Amino acid sequence: MERDPSRVVALSDAVIAIAVTLLVLEIRPPQDTRHLIHGLASLWPSYLAYVVTFMLIGQVWANHHVMFDQIRTADRVVLFLNTVLLMDIAFLPFAAAVLADAFRDGHGQRVAVVFHGFAFELAAILFNAIWEYARRHHRLLVATLDSAGARAISRRFRLALTWIAVGTLLGALLPPLGVAVIAAFIPFYWLPIRGGDRQGEASARRRPSGVTADGPDSSRDSARPVPPAAEMVVSQPQVGYAFDRTWSTTYPGGPTVLREYRKNPDAVSRLSPEQYRVTQESLTEPAFDNAYWDNKEPGIYVDIVSGEPLFASINKYDSGTGWPTFTRPIERENVVEIPDSSLGMVRTEVRSAHGDSHLGHVFDDGPPEAGGLRYCMNSAALRFIRHEDLEKEGYGEYRRLFDH
Repeated sequence: MERDPSRVVALSDAVIAIAVTLLVLEIRPPQDTRHLIHGLASLWPSYLAYVVTFMLIGQVWANHHVMFDQIRTADRVVLFLNTVLLMDIAFLPFAAAVLADAFRDGHGQRVAVVFHGFAFELAAILFNAIWEYARRHHRLLVATLDSAGARAISRRFRLALTWIAVGTLLGALLPPLGVAVIAAFIPFYWLPIRGGDRQGEASARRRPSGVTADGPDSSRDSARPVPPAAEMVVSQPQVGYAFDRTWSTTYPGGPTVLREYRKNPDAVSRLSPEQYRVTQESLTEPAFDNAYWDNKEPGIYVDIVSGEPLFASINKYDSGTGWPTFTRPIERENVVEIPDSSLGMVRTEVRSAHGDSHLGHVFDDGPPEAGGLRYCMNSAALRFIRHEDLEKEGYGEYRRLFDH
């Protein structure tokens, strides 16, 4: 049995919301209202336990989303482990109350810190168990996560095991120090997860001036036909005229022409809902349920908005991900690669240089003999032109790729 993880996340969000609500209910108002200021001040252990536990539960919530953003489907093992994790999270308000009472009364502080720390250590153990199980069963993970990104998430989750364990052990010796060490984990864990060398900022190319990144993935609307949304401006060469984003091309048997690609508002207005969500909102279409993931015809793929040539079938291969995948662009000048930290880790987004369409992501786990890159693209961002139609569509210069 495999389930859509969105239901797992919805249930988890509800349990976490209940847990943080119960936290504040553990702070009981002072009985003696005649000395209210003194009574409120004496509740400082409750405030401390509330803040530390609330922020740690907040980290659990944030990283739970990071983890399930990368899990495509949840099987029975994932469902069971997540249920145990939620049981532990629901227990955390009680652990916080024990911690607060021990510091307020001045007795049993060591046991209370260990008890509180162990409750979070168990959550860290379950987090790692869920992630490592999903990582070892690749079918459960989204195809857009490469090995470097998976390792980065693993490192972050494993660090929680060590950090909380150290704070818990120190709490058995010096309770205030143990609480301080566990609390110090809070600001660190909110830092973004960096996803590997290839996906760092050093590997990203600078976006050309005038091109913005207001975009990331998609839904389906296959009822509408894919429109030929490309706008192409072709003109004869003019001496001394400065063309922006323009280059010369020679058609077989024809004159040399200059072509300019740009983002055309009319072309954008003709996009289907799915195409719009992918190219303009940077979303991702479903795997194995898109136009070109298994297309084996010879031809080229152009930007659905601008028409600029992007990829060729001669560089396409079956990556098993369910999306059209290529080893390299047909024209490197037509793609830009920029850092993308939308999922809590840094990946490398691919956009068209002139149409500014979100195309997909590039990873460093492609075929080594072809350069080692995997350009995982969205079909909804592309228009396929068969090699026999290249001349008619104005891309005749690319016939040379198939004439051998």
